[in-house]
Amino acid sequence: LPRSGHLASSSRVWPNVRASGKAGLTLRVRHEQGQRLELEGRLLAQAFHLWLRQLATEPREAGGLVRRERLVHLRDLNADIPLRQAILLDLRRPDRLLPPPRRSVLTQGAASALYGALRPYAARRASLALAGVELDEKLVEANQAGHLLSSARRQVRVGKLSADLALSDSTLELDRLYVALFGGDITAALAAQLVSLKPLDARVNLRTQLTGVNLRELDPEGLRQGKRAELSALAEVKYALRAQELEARVEIPRLSLDMLDAFLAYLDPSGLNESVQKNRKLLAAWYIKVAKPQVRLVSVWINHGNLNMDIEMDAREPIGAYLRSQLRRNRIRRLNILPLLPKLPAEK
Repeated sequence: LPRSGHLASSSRVWPNVRASGKAGLTLRVRHEQGQRLELEGRLLAQAFHLWLRQLATEPREAGGLVRRERLVHLRDLNADIPLRQAILLDLRRPDRLLPPPRRSVLTQGAASALYGALRPYAARRASLALAGVELDEKLVEANQAGHLLSSARRQVRVGKLSADLALSDSTLELDRLYVALFGGDITAALAAQLVSLKPLDARVNLRTQLTGVNLRELDPEGLRQGKRAELSALAEVKYALRAQELEARVEIPRLSLDMLDAFLAYLDPSGLNESVQKNRKLLAAWYIKVAKPQVRLVSVWINHGNLNMDIEMDAREPIGAYLRSQLRRNRIRRLNILPLLPKLPAEK
């Protein structure tokens, strides 16, 4: 395809899809003993750009039309990803298309220890490097006569992304991930594993660190007003789909009060957990608006699907002392979050 990072110079590869640069797949198939195939290959890309455009028009309730346009641009993808997978050709057992993995990602660490220092990695040191992802959305409303009523535009940009990525033995291993996102940084190591197709089973082992990610970037109006909603966190998560086993530990040293309240509301959507609701009532108290306390630390740990959470805040005295006593008294313990996890499809 043309080597260009501009939409006007790209080539149409599918309806509403354009691309430029190089991308391809090399694959070698080897027949093993019995009904077993071994696939080995590499997914390759060089200076590859991809544009996805979506257009939709729908009627307004009050008459007229609403036109939505979305353009997603993947910028300058360079990749050299190794692939290796065995396939079982047993027509009597199509559910055993993939052999079970030889090791569990839950009994080992994720792909490697998380890098201690946040920094972008050069493309030559990563099997996957992406200059960024850009989302441009436009919304236009018109009346029945075709006159413009309103228009809005939203732009979201994800900065540089790089990682070491490999797919082998039904396991996706993503190591040394770095993403520049919303003025902050994300580093991570991830191992995701498909254990079986029927019954569907998978395992995930994740370690990640977020530093200074400003979620207000998703709210253009708040961003123009200079508001910030920064999030910093350190998380370790292990999850087994079929067994519905979840173990995790999350430390959040930087969180706004609004985001903390939204998180508590998500954990207890029915409003029945006494500890959660007491904490939400505390955050809505009049003296909170006066004292404007700062969240110092939110600690979350999950064992066997039960969530525990401690909240620490700093505020001027004597409100600070009162807050600390109330937060200690209303610590959240053994909140069952299994209903919030993805549900398995019913087996036939």
